[in-house]
Amino acid sequence: MATSALYTLALRSLVSGDFAWEAGLFKVLLLDSTYVPNQDTHRYYSDLTGQVVGEGYIAGGAEVLGRSLAVDPVTNKITLRCFSPEFPVMTVTPRYAVFYNDTGTQGGSALLCWWDFGANVVVTADTLTLTIDVAGLVTATTP
Repeated sequence: MATSALYTLALRSLVSGDFAWEAGLFKVLLLDSTYVPNQDTHRYYSDLTGQVVGEGYIAGGAEVLGRSLAVDPVTNKITLRCFSPEFPVMTVTPRYAVFYNDTGTQGGSALLCWWDFGANVVVTADTLTLTIDVAGLVTATTP
């Protein structure tokens, strides 16, 4: 199972208006094991390295569909939800998945969160589905 982490600067992007979760174009892309995640300094697509290359994989990744935002005033939780993204039949070996807001420019496409699969995932002429937990993609709690 993949572990996930919110990029620290995603909070800055949220406050500065870089994100429009329900209205923007969000994608998830796949990176190989050469990527070294830096939760505290990576903010934009241009900070990423090691995007996978392989038959059937489209650079920039797959669109994240079914996005919604839930606010629970009782628990003070904000949850970003979405459908589980699918990458159609391809042959690649990713180690990471990164969710980001695609603005059309690498220097302006803010990163949201990343998943570490824990090891390389070998996909050979098959579909890869990133299963989103029922609790949502990202949950934030305020005091």
